[in-house]
Amino acid sequence: MLRPAGPQDFPFIRSLQARPELIALIAADEEAALHANLDDPDILMFVWEEGGTVSGFAFLAGLTSNSRNREVRRIAVDQPGQGMGERFLTALMAHAFGTLDSHRLWLDVASDNTRARRFYDRLGFREEGHFREAWLRRTGDYADLVIVAMLREEWVTRPPG
Repeated sequence: MLRPAGPQDFPFIRSLQARPELIALIAADEEAALHANLDDPDILMFVWEEGGTVSGFAFLAGLTSNSRNREVRRIAVDQPGQGMGERFLTALMAHAFGTLDSHRLWLDVASDNTRARRFYDRLGFREEGHFREAWLRRTGDYADLVIVAMLREEWVTRPPG
């Protein structure tokens, strides 16, 4: 189940961001930044629940964009490889294109995160660009970022599964 995140979810979000295997893959926010995101009219924060347990989080930005371009930020699940990420992102896509009437949904992913890149490709996102050494990771090295996106018409016509 996709639901809006609140301060009660911050300990989960911060613990997931702190996992050693995710340090080189997602940015992290301090408590104050998470609160600021809640107050920002351009951002929605979501958590994913399965079986009554919070299992993932994501931010959706660009809500005030006149061109209806929305950005998925910091999406992560606590048990990758179990199908949860696909259920979560599919629900987030349905919210973005359905409820928010988005025209385009995009995100960036580290170029060396091949697992995530294959995942986004499988869900129908298309590669649009490559930014060299655009992100200073928490590990201290720079990563190239790949921009992937999906247009509303691609979401509507994408094959099931």
